[in-house]
Amino acid sequence: MKLTLDNINSKHYAWLRQMAKALNFTIVDVELSKEEVSLVEDAETSYLLSTEANKKHLEESIRQADEGKTQPVDTEKLWK
Repeated sequence: MKLTLDNINSKHYAWLRQMAKALNFTIVDVELSKEEVSLVEDAETSYLLSTEANKKHLEESIRQADEGKTQPVDTEKLWK
């Protein structure tokens, strides 16, 4: 199935991405303006840093990645 959306604003695009992820759908061939991309990225960053616990967890993850303390993950097996 293919759904084509034209003239969607960044607020609705962010919501659609959340719904697609929850339903295990994939969004492909998305064309956003630079301004829209920036708005979506800013909203994602704000959400990820919205709690102190999440912020600390992300900072620790970045530190571990910088130190090479990461492990490869097979994304095909994440939801199985």
